[in-house]
Amino acid sequence: MVSSFDAEKFEEIRQEAEQGDVAAQFILGRIFFKGKGVRRNLREAVEWFRKAGEQGHVDAQCHLGKIYFKGRGIRRDYEESLLWLRKAGEQGHAEAQAFLGRMYAKGYGVEQDFAEAFQWFQKAAEQNHPKSQLALSVMYQKGEGVQKDMDRARKWFLKGVRLGASIRPGKAYDL
Repeated sequence: MVSSFDAEKFEEIRQEAEQGDVAAQFILGRIFFKGKGVRRNLREAVEWFRKAGEQGHVDAQCHLGKIYFKGRGIRRDYEESLLWLRKAGEQGHAEAQAFLGRMYAKGYGVEQDFAEAFQWFQKAAEQNHPKSQLALSVMYQKGEGVQKDMDRARKWFLKGVRLGASIRPGKAYDL
């Protein structure tokens, strides 16, 4: 299971996390989420991500939002997902912003709102999030949430493709 060196390091991290160290809480959440050196335990991961997220750890907030969005190891909860993703997105976390764009574009847990989706995708795209760049391209092409503009659609498409993104047919807003 865990080597003696890893066990010592794990206990050190756990103690720091229990004392309120936000970085250690996030690391412990990742350890339990991935099952690195310990048995994978998603409930334990959520607990540690929540503690770190409540202290403003943006990556922990994004992880929580994605876990609730996907229902990994816990009941899918779009409201809880929206809460954590919004906290991270408002702090400038591109992946959280992209997930918020997807939620609004697809109507996951919120009323479908292409204008709101566009705003979130744009924030992520401006940080070079390739799939958000492709989502913007589609929105400009279809005129969803923004006025139709083929020049901007082309611009965002090329940016996204240059960064390695691709679109599966019918899956433009899936991340």
